[in-house]
Amino acid sequence: MRHLVGLILAAGIFVAIGDRAIAAPAFPAPGPNMALGRPYTLKPEPDYSHCSRDPDRKLLTDGRTTRGFFWTQPTTVGWAEKSLVEIVVDLGRIEPIAGASFSTAAGGGGVEWPWLILVLTSDDGRTYRMAGDLVADSSRRGQPTTGYATHRFQSDRIRAHGRYVKLVVSPRPAYLFCDEIEVYRG
Repeated sequence: MRHLVGLILAAGIFVAIGDRAIAAPAFPAPGPNMALGRPYTLKPEPDYSHCSRDPDRKLLTDGRTTRGFFWTQPTTVGWAEKSLVEIVVDLGRIEPIAGASFSTAAGGGGVEWPWLILVLTSDDGRTYRMAGDLVADSSRRGQPTTGYATHRFQSDRIRAHGRYVKLVVSPRPAYLFCDEIEVYRG
């Protein structure tokens, strides 16, 4: 049994044994989080009334994650009935980028995991280049659990540069919540 658990953890997958769930090993960030404390824009404006609308634009890069039921906490930003959400982080200068992460929750109240979380980079804030997809990249480390759970979609496979990092998120079906975004130096 111990050997099987070791193989499962080494493969980075989730599996249930009896009433216990074994999660993938912790994500080793490929570099320092350059988004920490950096300004960002949100499009469209957050509009879910039971959590924060983030008027100061500080919640998603403050280095803190939410405790408790995600979509009723003032540390979470939420959108309802949106087909796409764009979050653009300004790193302050052009930087090499090795990865990113998006912390969210799903599994209750009609909230499901996002379809995709595209990562795009730009030097000037106008012309963006595709850099990765956090949903696709993080699936190699295991899928989010079923039932209510928090999950960090993450990638260490981005090889890009830029001052601006745009996350384009497609909610499924209609709600999206986030409490932290990270962008890792390459």
